[in-house]
Amino acid sequence: IDPRDIGRNYEAIIRINSQSGKGGVAHVLARDFGFKLPKRMQPEVGSLVNRLADQRGVELTGQDIYDLFEEGFVNLDQPLKLVSYQINRTADDPVRYRFAGVISETGREIPLEGEGNGPINSFVRAIEKQGWKNFHLQDYEQHAIGHGSATSSAAYILIERHDGRQFHGCGLDTNIEEAGLKALLSAVNRAKQTA
Repeated sequence: IDPRDIGRNYEAIIRINSQSGKGGVAHVLARDFGFKLPKRMQPEVGSLVNRLADQRGVELTGQDIYDLFEEGFVNLDQPLKLVSYQINRTADDPVRYRFAGVISETGREIPLEGEGNGPINSFVRAIEKQGWKNFHLQDYEQHAIGHGSATSSAAYILIERHDGRQFHGCGLDTNIEEAGLKALLSAVNRAKQTA
């Protein structure tokens, strides 16, 4: 039948319920909100969305999916929150970076420093010096959301805890470097919240 006969058009309709696959959830986040989830992240996000759909017993809207994704993966700042930081190239080696910042751990501010071969690596080294690193960074991806000079950047990080469990985090910021740091902290916070 012609969709116009029943008041519809040819636009694809994706319905998300407890039986939906990870691809449908990823498609809605990409189409409606510009997030291009890495393939390895899709099952984790899809499972979270399916659990909520099952609990509610209804189909979820695109906004429901985005809200759940944001609450569960994006810019998570508990128990660790990045209060301030600065990253500079080291004077003696131009391919090394130095991270110096302050992290709040459930309200207590702690200064951190670390050096590495890039912004993310120097932040990981700072976390390691504090004794919070019980993981290996497995994957890092980033992309722009939007067009022109007012775009946001999305970064995705996958870490693997020493017990073999994996956790994704997403960072969203107008600064791509900060998006990466927020993605790492989101993944670390997700790992800390899961015993």
